[in-house]
Amino acid sequence: MSGSTLRWAALNMKFAGQPGARRSALAGTAAFAQRSGGPETLSALLPPGWETGAREEMERARRFGAGVLTLDDAGYPELLRVSSDPPPVLYVWGRLLPEDLLAIAVVGSRRATPHGTH
Repeated sequence: MSGSTLRWAALNMKFAGQPGARRSALAGTAAFAQRSGGPETLSALLPPGWETGAREEMERARRFGAGVLTLDDAGYPELLRVSSDPPPVLYVWGRLLPEDLLAIAVVGSRRATPHGTH
């Protein structure tokens, strides 16, 4: 697993349940403009010890049989990538195919906000 995947996973965990917080934190940075930042850009946003939590998160995904796509992955859906606030990590069961370009996905949250549950 690449360091980039771990950084995106840690960023995803840091901003879970905080609508708009990730976009605000990344606004104006090279990471947001390019949808992919260098290790220094992402790491600067993360708390000390972030690698341990990110590794554990990726291991949980593996145990559940989920694939992981990040903004750095070629297989990340392009229309989602260019949206205003794309999720840095997608957990995928099954395969994403070219004909899925206009597909609809069911998206859930483990730590939904009160607004999200409403």
